Amino acid sequence: MNTIVNLSRRTFLATSATAAASLVLGLTVPTPTFAEDEGEPSAINAFVSLSDDGTTTILLNKSEMGQGIFTGIAMLVADELDADWARVRVRSITDPHREDYWTPSYAGVGTGGSRSIRESWMDFRRAGAAARDMLVTAAAQRLEVPKDRLRTENGYVIDEENGIRLDYGELASLAAEQEPPAEPTLKDADRWKLIGHAIEQLDIPLKVNGSAVYGIDVRLSDMLVATAMQSPVPGGTVADVDDARARAMPGVAAIVRDEGFVAVVAETYWQARQGLEALQVTWSAPELVDENTQAMMDRFAAALDGELIAAEGEGDTAAALSSSGRVIEAEYQVPMIAHACMEPLNCTALVEADACTIWGPLQTPGWAQGVGAGVAGVPIENVVVNTTFLGGGFGRKFLVDFVAQAVLIAKAVPGRPVKTVWSREEDFAQGFFRPAALHRIRAGLDNDGALAVWEHRLAQPSILHRWLPEGGAMQTPLERVAAESLPGPMLEARQRSVKEIDPTIPESIASKTYYAIGARSLKLAMPPSSLPVGIWRSVGSSGNAFVFESMVDELAHAAGEDPFRFRRRLLEASPRHLAVLDRAAELAGWEKPAAEGRFRGIALDACFGSIAAHVAEVSVSEEGLPRVHRVTAVLDCGVVVNRRAALAQIEGAVMQGVSAALAEAITLEEGRVVETNFDRYRVLTLAEAPVVEAHLLESGEAPGGVGEPALPPVAPAVCNAIFAATGVRVRSLPISQHDLRRV
Repeated sequence: MNTIVNLSRRTFLATSATAAASLVLGLTVPTPTFAEDEGEPSAINAFVSLSDDGTTTILLNKSEMGQGIFTGIAMLVADELDADWARVRVRSITDPHREDYWTPSYAGVGTGGSRSIRESWMDFRRAGAAARDMLVTAAAQRLEVPKDRLRTENGYVIDEENGIRLDYGELASLAAEQEPPAEPTLKDADRWKLIGHAIEQLDIPLKVNGSAVYGIDVRLSDMLVATAMQSPVPGGTVADVDDARARAMPGVAAIVRDEGFVAVVAETYWQARQGLEALQVTWSAPELVDENTQAMMDRFAAALDGELIAAEGEGDTAAALSSSGRVIEAEYQVPMIAHACMEPLNCTALVEADACTIWGPLQTPGWAQGVGAGVAGVPIENVVVNTTFLGGGFGRKFLVDFVAQAVLIAKAVPGRPVKTVWSREEDFAQGFFRPAALHRIRAGLDNDGALAVWEHRLAQPSILHRWLPEGGAMQTPLERVAAESLPGPMLEARQRSVKEIDPTIPESIASKTYYAIGARSLKLAMPPSSLPVGIWRSVGSSGNAFVFESMVDELAHAAGEDPFRFRRRLLEASPRHLAVLDRAAELAGWEKPAAEGRFRGIALDACFGSIAAHVAEVSVSEEGLPRVHRVTAVLDCGVVVNRRAALAQIEGAVMQGVSAALAEAITLEEGRVVETNFDRYRVLTLAEAPVVEAHLLESGEAPGGVGEPALPPVAPAVCNAIFAATGVRVRSLPISQHDLRRV
């Protein structure tokens, strides 16, 4: 039985297990309340607590947004702990400021970059193994026997000689007194009972029966609701507000004006929305504005003609180009893309004299806590952060501009919780979009068809520079508030990683060493963006893999070679990548003819510690309309923790990749976002969805990412199949803007 219980503010979503086999996912609070029969839990370490009834509570510093991380990390801890899976429950932490939640592998309490398992899996395994060791030590003391004659299984410490089984609950308080081992002994893989198996995601039943609580579902006693508007030209500020009509409207409790927004606070969302529409607001324009999308691309082109930053180089590309038997030149464009989450941005905040409490769908609760402290003017340890489920994130909820706005609004109504909900139009218009980019490539083949040289020039605005306090004039007002409140370790990590070049820009282009390329160079320009830009699923790889793998396809055809076999030659010295490519081709039936009227394209990419190869099967009608029928997707992500979740992540990534390739783009007119709702921003429909055949190729390497690396090969595989079908080379996305009638 899975339940979430809604309680008062300070005990919001504190959970109680009412049956021995219950597992509850919810939100923690500073002083959780527990059922009487459960008892106060004993904290074994920062991530593991045990109750007297044997319930194991695992505290997570990660956010659940459909990727299955609550289940995956719980499996890591529970397996090493030898816990009874039926008595395991999961909670999100509420005090991200605590240093012991900032695991060494990730500078911040947050979720992004497919990091949760690949960079923290050893931390959580050690937490489970340490807890197991402390329980065995406690049992040895209780029984007055040597530790080495005890073993653990399914929530018990067992003494075989005396036939004694001690439930973990009996040992909880004594175990909590033990000194944790400096280097706990981890299980060998052949002893894993959960890791590597297909386990049902713990949040799925809650989402099916409707009891899962997302940020937009938060209901609190005496709560008000707010909605706000920012400048229609992103980055503009409030010049003047006439709010007389709005103040007289029923239910309106307050009008909040800040530098970058105006908000109406009311008893209900509808009253707040009506009040907002009654406002007459005059906006000042930001300094830098592109009139339209073409003007932005012209500016990027000018940047590529100017001074560039050398990101990577090997060999003499100029000499290699002059001596190549054939040189191919191409220019590729990547559009801005919206996150288009089903759950629009929202956040609930309560500001009191010396405290602030936040509830919301957060990818970075550590950053949100810093914002709460900075905006409310309270010590960071007095800020409680309750992370709900996320109705989609994809990187948008990694940023905390919406949290800053919610706290600013709640601060104007002290003592009452205020839930701020963005309209769908505001959610689109004020997005932090995947950046647009312009690529220029010259690549040469030698007389034997080998890839002799690759010269790459790329213009793309920086994402990470915007997050820093010194990000500059291009930051929006709310962005500046958020940047000023970056917690120290998070700020230091960002400053170290960015330096001169934003490392997200050349992802899936730089260090492409698995392909055999003679001389190569990569140079970058980072022109400012007229729209806020941010992380979108797979970040730089999402657009760069489309460009790189489409160009590889162009070179294969120029060499007169099958695209799959051309890639095989380039991968002869990279057996792990070659195995993924071969498996995808085999499962897709590459060597066999496709059904009549259908054509195949193939692509490979490596990012976030994993390797993916996809084959897309496509048809194009006489009218030039494409249809993606099937995508065969193979992912080598090393050790797989939860096979069921991994396969689901691959399927979801492919669907989103097909949607982005076919139709998704944000465009500008008069400096404003054109696509402000789903009537203009088209996403993949169920009728258009292809069959996705997801496969895992387990190499035994350390875990890599899953949710992000499965997306980048989709667009190039589809576009390469379109070329095979029509002879039309798609060099800019989305595909829907092209005439695909056969040439």
